Amino acid sequence: MQDFAGRFDHSSHQKPHFEQPPTISPKAMTLATMVSRLNTRSLMLRCDYRALNQGQRTAKPLTSRLGEDHAAANRRIKIEPAGDPGEDIMKRTMKRLGTAAAAAGLAFMLATGGASAAEITLLCSNALKSVIEELGPGFEKASGHQLKVEYGSTGPLKAAIEKGRAFDIAILGVDATEDLIKRGLLAAGSRADIARSGMGVAVRKGAAKPDLATAQAFKQVLLNAQTIAYSDGGLSGTYLKGLLERLGIAEQIKSKIRFGRGGEMVGEGKAEIGLTQVSEILSEPGAELAGPLPADIQQYTVFPAAIGAAAAHAEAAQALLKFLRSPEAAKVLKAKGLEPAGA
Repeated sequence: MQDFAGRFDHSSHQKPHFEQPPTISPKAMTLATMVSRLNTRSLMLRCDYRALNQGQRTAKPLTSRLGEDHAAANRRIKIEPAGDPGEDIMKRTMKRLGTAAAAAGLAFMLATGGASAAEITLLCSNALKSVIEELGPGFEKASGHQLKVEYGSTGPLKAAIEKGRAFDIAILGVDATEDLIKRGLLAAGSRADIARSGMGVAVRKGAAKPDLATAQAFKQVLLNAQTIAYSDGGLSGTYLKGLLERLGIAEQIKSKIRFGRGGEMVGEGKAEIGLTQVSEILSEPGAELAGPLPADIQQYTVFPAAIGAAAAHAEAAQALLKFLRSPEAAKVLKAKGLEPAGA
């Protein structure tokens, strides 16, 4: 084999010519360039071989190398006697260049997401609206997927699914989720609890906060209020209707009731008192939390997520579900007045 040293013009110190690589994204090019520089610095071609006694060879300091790092110029290197020296160096050279090429390919895959981005359709309870609004952009940036979210109460969202609404993942109440799984509209085995939410009382921002220490105190607050708002069709509304009956004041306050999102209506000045999920109250800029319902009448709602049985992007939806159960998501859930699943 022709001596490898003869393949380079040592006098001109010219670098070998490589074909122009295909165009890749700036992010991938940056990482690939870093990897290439590291490999170039470590690629020291020892040529000018001379035979020594005892069947061993050494190399003089380089007369030709790739890169300009001469830190090891005076170091003597011991070479094993087997095989042709030029061939041995060529193998090691190609191995290092191959490693750099593989790293550049990995960088390209990371920069492009490694898979086709999807638009995930999420049907989500209002109780988690503030959570999704905060976590959504981070998920989109990390995954490359896009979120298309429709918020509402569990009842209307469940009805939309039953009528054939296309979606990938839903976050609803437990009963609705289990019923949709039994009917084959949500994928069996895909359910995973996201959070638990308690109910609270909303007042106008800056208003005096009423006494909510006991069920009797709560009852008196409702009797004294001018107007009371709560949702008519969701899990909260269903519970509150029964609660007012149990407290024996349903007829007395009937004329004061305004149906709608409790926190939102208080924030907009359409009601004096709002009853809804704590997380919904905390997300309303014009309202504030007077306090949770008293412990003996408190109602906690668990919100599980499940993937649609006919989801167009089931794998991407699974990635979102996993993200919502991460430690990072748990911090946001707590800040929004929700208890992370398993907390």
